[in-house]
Amino acid sequence: MAQIAPSLFAADFACLARGLEVIEESGAKTLHLDVADGHFVPEITAGQPVVARLRQVTRLVLDVHLLVERPERYVSEFVRLGVDRVTVHAEATAQLHRVIRTIKAGGAEAGVALNPATGVGSIADILGELDAITLISPRHDKIQEARRLREESGGKFLVQAESDLCACGTCGADVQRVATVDERWEEYLGSGADILVVGPAIFSSDDPQATLEDLIRRAGA
Repeated sequence: MAQIAPSLFAADFACLARGLEVIEESGAKTLHLDVADGHFVPEITAGQPVVARLRQVTRLVLDVHLLVERPERYVSEFVRLGVDRVTVHAEATAQLHRVIRTIKAGGAEAGVALNPATGVGSIADILGELDAITLISPRHDKIQEARRLREESGGKFLVQAESDLCACGTCGADVQRVATVDERWEEYLGSGADILVVGPAIFSSDDPQATLEDLIRRAGA
């Protein structure tokens, strides 16, 4: 069993309210928000004002994935906005320990995201402090390694997988490639991921709500 965490910023930005309705009506429990700064990744999405408004209008768990350089500049503000989990990239800061502790001191859950070339072992010394690890485009053995290290360290973090397609959808994902995402989700499920972040695969479909409901059903959550 796994949770599906839909990525709202993969929806049409002119119709974000409708995208949120689709996610809420599907029965999903978590709303994934990719906040990108145009530096750490090429895309720019939305920032604090949009996240603040979303917090006001939904009770879904808000998981903010900061794709930004030097996230230590922003994490306290996102925690104050009332998000439930703040995820930062290990590659984006030289102060990862401090960032994680700042997030948790503010009362939010803390997550670390790892790009494909970054090994899970690189953050072994902070695994006990984490609530989630997000693996970007992971191989099945990387998911299994994260689960093994969780058991060995006595950690309680969730293992979250994002596909090789930009979950925010701003990269202009090829619809034909989106059609292959299902194969990756089956692989991630079989490898034991706890949460699957889904973006373009939902909102590029003819019926986003039916697609999301089907993914939730298949994940068994």
